[in-house]
Amino acid sequence: MAPKGKKDKSKDDKGDNSDDISNNLNLLAENLCGNQSLAKQQLTLTRGEAAYYVWRHAISSEGKRQEIAKKFTCIPYLLQLVGGGDTFSQHVAIGCLQFLAHSEDLRELIITRGYGDKSLGNVVKLLEGDHDRTKVRSAALLYQVCQVPEIAVLMRDYLPAIISCLEPTESQWAGSEDTRAFAAGILRSFSHCDFSPELVNLLPEGTNVRAQLLEEGALPPILNLMITGNPMAQ
Repeated sequence: MAPKGKKDKSKDDKGDNSDDISNNLNLLAENLCGNQSLAKQQLTLTRGEAAYYVWRHAISSEGKRQEIAKKFTCIPYLLQLVGGGDTFSQHVAIGCLQFLAHSEDLRELIITRGYGDKSLGNVVKLLEGDHDRTKVRSAALLYQVCQVPEIAVLMRDYLPAIISCLEPTESQWAGSEDTRAFAAGILRSFSHCDFSPELVNLLPEGTNVRAQLLEEGALPPILNLMITGNPMAQ
């Protein structure tokens, strides 16, 4: 899903070339920020285009993921796009964050470097959209960050949206089944919070995690997934 028109873009008045920028994380971070007054060079990419190229770097290697997250501090800007970008920008930003979350030590950083609960809420909102590929990447990201128990416990506030993703859809895209699987995995991580006194203390007093899942209607769609043999629902 490459930015449109990149092949035909020639050098700008200052001699910057989009191909050079796409391979320079310093310049990409400035374009991703999108604030010319803070940039050392002329910004020549939209924020969405910059996110697309950062995503390509994130896919390439573990070392690049560490650079993007820690050296170039791109995470807050990616989360801004998730919360307020256009369809293309949201898709590439969530895709980049999903690949950053492949690195276990970056999962909690994605939330703490962002806006905490608000970051999670913005990702959950994409689950409620109608762009299938963005939905599956959003579900995958939430599943990955929920491997951190302190983040999994925060899913309590978003159970209706997660549970709705368990329902079969009319989409013909095969990846939609992955969205259901990741949603089941998120709920499984949340259900494990009952077994940790430290996590129970983070919930409102008297909360019974598994009882809440039943009250929210999680059981029927999970049983349907189990019938299909989906391993996430086991």
